[in-house]
Amino acid sequence: MSSNSNNNNKENTMTTDHHSCSMCGKDSKTRCSQCQSKWYCGRECQKTDWKEHKKICFPVNSTCTRCLLPTSANQGICCVPHPEYLMEDMGSSFGPDGQTLSFSCKACGEHFSKVNKDRHQTNFSFQPAHAEWCFQGRHTVKPLKEGDERRICNDVATINRNDGDTTQQFQQRLTTEMDPSTVRILVIQNGDGFYDDTVEPVLDLHMPLLEELQLINVCFSKIVLNDAKTPRLSTIEMQNLPDECDMELKCSNLRDFNCRHHHGDCEWVQDMLDTTHQLVSFRTYKLGLDEVKFGPHLAMLKHIYIHRSDCLCDVVLGAPHLQYLRLQGCYSLESLKIKPKGGSRFTVETVNSNMSQQVIKTLKNSPRVMWDGDEVDEHAGVGGSPMEAMFRMMH
Repeated sequence: MSSNSNNNNKENTMTTDHHSCSMCGKDSKTRCSQCQSKWYCGRECQKTDWKEHKKICFPVNSTCTRCLLPTSANQGICCVPHPEYLMEDMGSSFGPDGQTLSFSCKACGEHFSKVNKDRHQTNFSFQPAHAEWCFQGRHTVKPLKEGDERRICNDVATINRNDGDTTQQFQQRLTTEMDPSTVRILVIQNGDGFYDDTVEPVLDLHMPLLEELQLINVCFSKIVLNDAKTPRLSTIEMQNLPDECDMELKCSNLRDFNCRHHHGDCEWVQDMLDTTHQLVSFRTYKLGLDEVKFGPHLAMLKHIYIHRSDCLCDVVLGAPHLQYLRLQGCYSLESLKIKPKGGSRFTVETVNSNMSQQVIKTLKNSPRVMWDGDEVDEHAGVGGSPMEAMFRMMH
């Protein structure tokens, strides 16, 4: 042992069974009193071994604080999969080797792919192979450092829609594979990474502790999220909502909103904006908006990213402390109103957005806007390509 205190804490336990010393192989009847797995012939061998043994010396029946398994599991090796809610989808492809799904893990920083030669099977292999685990190493009983997300949490749940699921079966799994009353972070997704409209579940559960929700590639027929059902919901990410989805999102504590691919009735988006007072970030891609108003009550809103809302005509910016506005691929923008005039200044980025002269004038004249107008073309609008400019001049 490394000190007298360590020695006192590891007083040897005597037994009448025959064992060999872990260091020299001599007969021994004493062992480490904490883990009770190492045997020694005497104190000198025990002290010599302590430098290495302390790395795996855990109390009997203790639990690993990282993987939540007994420290005796897997021969002392801790294996933690990549947390689904921290995996960023980097795209997918098909090729000679089959289906490839690419990801980036925000917990460990690893970039990797999952490859499946048969889409109808679920036997994905990792490339590179060492990326299979978010963490692989020794168990530990020490508290993990703040911000270390390479862990398993009892209040985090991932539910995958699998091939062969019926709507009824998947609907039942939404309550049998998690405890709605305790879940803090929830991911509901299509297990193979594709969108499938053959299963149409309803998400209408009382989840009082839910803070973060991801709904990825699942064809929900109805979604109900409000202060009565999900009072703590602060972050939501959705991808591929069906156009006919009956959507209610009215959560006053919502801070981060990210929605990709939804072309149906988007009145629920405005209802969401009118309800929340905590919104910080608003991100959309291919969302079927025709108009959107960010009211003055959104005092915490800092960032707005709107990408490829092709039919977006009218935008009202009343958020007084906005810092950044990005309008990308907004081809129909006719009206932009900025108020109050005394709010903070914010940066505007317009990429491939064919905006009206009225919008351009608003951006130029607003004392709140920091915007580089050098890209403006009187024929093509902002960010218009030379081909677009020529087309306008000819017509």
